[in-house]
Amino acid sequence: VTLLSNIGATTVTRGQSTTFTLRVTAAAEADLSGALALANNDSGEDPYNINFTAKVVPVPPITIIDDGETGFVASNGFSNWTGGYRGDFHYAANGNGSQTAAWNFTEIANGQYKVWTTWKTGGSRPSNAPYTISDDLGALATVRLDQNQEPNDLTADGANWEELGTYDVLGNELHVVLSNDADHRWVIADAVRIERLGDVVV
Repeated sequence: VTLLSNIGATTVTRGQSTTFTLRVTAAAEADLSGALALANNDSGEDPYNINFTAKVVPVPPITIIDDGETGFVASNGFSNWTGGYRGDFHYAANGNGSQTAAWNFTEIANGQYKVWTTWKTGGSRPSNAPYTISDDLGALATVRLDQNQEPNDLTADGANWEELGTYDVLGNELHVVLSNDADHRWVIADAVRIERLGDVVV
């Protein structure tokens, strides 16, 4: 157990509060408990003990959300078709960006993540399909990919993947949104793969 951020204020009056942050790590899955002893000038409460419990679970290094799985949400302009990663994909006509498909990774550990996507190539694809990557604090980047080309940055987990970049993720959420703001139909939404590389570098 380490003190990630120190106590904000050492003097508080009635009705006030302050905060601090602990980091709990373990070599394996574990249920931990303990107490913090805060020294103070109250002879009846010195030290003041704060009891805590924590559950440490393994952080999956790689997570994949395929279209149609939990975490994937698409507007009505995206339709389902057979083929692609795990046997299906979604597609939409190009337009003004009002149609979107989103892969929502929630309740993940904060950290540095590498992000990939894949799609089913074909005879009619956009050259500038826009993927916006964000965390709980806001947008991190928008990357445009040529879906006429086969993804070729990584071969793993039964697919070829194209890299969308590496990002510091805060707020325990990572979102990838593909819109139909593209130069040609059909915009393809298939799967997104993320890999946690480590903690955020401060």
